[in-house]
Amino acid sequence: MPCNIQPQLIKTLTVDIASSEGAAMLSPDSLVSLSLDDVSLADAPAVSLATSQLLLGGPLRLGLALSYDEARLHKGRDYALSVSITHNGELLFINTQQHAFDPEQVDARPLVIVEPVANPSPTPGIHGGNLIDQATQGIHGGNLMD
Repeated sequence: MPCNIQPQLIKTLTVDIASSEGAAMLSPDSLVSLSLDDVSLADAPAVSLATSQLLLGGPLRLGLALSYDEARLHKGRDYALSVSITHNGELLFINTQQHAFDPEQVDARPLVIVEPVANPSPTPGIHGGNLIDQATQGIHGGNLMD
């Protein structure tokens, strides 16, 4: 009886990851996550096909290996690499530009540049707006009536 199961074709790609800020430093135990995503459907979330994670600290310039099953990649589909870096659950860096991945050209060592994530500070005031000095401006920012 013939077997219809295809063997997995595992390939490994090394991706260089660097900060747009140059010499950025990571806190100890920062989590670097690299994924290969199917981004073919514009109106649907990307589907992750492979992920690799690494805990580290120090300079943000590294090569991270990503193993993926070549049998899951199909001609005519669009693929991209994505990187995020967190520390204690807080997002620190993420790539903001799409880094296309071509399964036909895996000899190259792609470089993914990550950008720091703005850390918004809580804004005091009503409904997240600016805090108003009610004594001089009134509650809605208009003139205070005597």
